[in-house]
Amino acid sequence: MARDWSIEGRYVEYCSCDMGCPCESMAPPTNGYCTGAVAFQVDKGHCEAISLDGLKVVATFYFPRAIHHGAGHMQPILEDTISDQQKDAIFYILSGQDQPAGTMFQIFSVIVEKLHDPIHEDRVRVGHQEARGPYRGAGTASRAKRAHSEPGHGQGTPDDQCVTRRLGLP
Repeated sequence: MARDWSIEGRYVEYCSCDMGCPCESMAPPTNGYCTGAVAFQVDKGHCEAISLDGLKVVATFYFPRAIHHGAGHMQPILEDTISDQQKDAIFYILSGQDQPAGTMFQIFSVIVEKLHDPIHEDRVRVGHQEARGPYRGAGTASRAKRAHSEPGHGQGTPDDQCVTRRLGLP
């Protein structure tokens, strides 16, 4: 049964390719493979009754070819203060389970073949600079994001974008 969840916060991503991410236009990665990291900080969020406020999640990734070919590896990095209930909740959301096809986390579930056990760190820092464009520096994007368990909720203005965007669209 689908869980009720919502997250709002800051999101940043980086990949080893040239600016503009060739994978998003179905081209091969700049170096033939793709490495990078995604990170977000939940400013306000929940999964059922579990608060996710302040939670920080970072993941490094590796794809041997373009990301749309799959076979990716992902290594989550979490603060060691995360509770078991919060970890279960955030991995439920990130799993894409019970989410419509084409949403960000559902796409990750299809292209990531190997999800490695999380690394727990004393402190996880998610860097974020206020930005109005999709890219800030080579290969980096920084945006405010909102995602919900309800498909399409939160879509509208650029400042209130839903994380359920399809690959290749800003």
